[in-house]
Amino acid sequence: MLRVLGYDGVRGSGMIPVTATNAAPAASTGAVIPEQLWPPLDGWIEFSGGAQSFTAANPGVVAFRMGTPFSLALQFHRAPDNTWMPWTMNCTLEVTSPAQNTTFTPVLPVT
Repeated sequence: MLRVLGYDGVRGSGMIPVTATNAAPAASTGAVIPEQLWPPLDGWIEFSGGAQSFTAANPGVVAFRMGTPFSLALQFHRAPDNTWMPWTMNCTLEVTSPAQNTTFTPVLPVT
């Protein structure tokens, strides 16, 4: 859809909260969306969160979970006039029944 309107690229940053149980630090949030122009017929947006180190606290398991809200501050490139248009997206996890499982698997054993 964006291609039809003359957009051919994206760049920006985001906040993607991840929390850790039984580890430090207890949370990580940053993400980068590097400037990228889309090749023909490809609409994927690549994210890069960078490396984050966590240290296990006690024997047992370390678990990671997606937090909320997830937000993106993007700029879309408009090819006809070579301009960047700002766009912001804020998302929260939808309340469902049963509740969504936000924990990444597998958990990591700590001995």
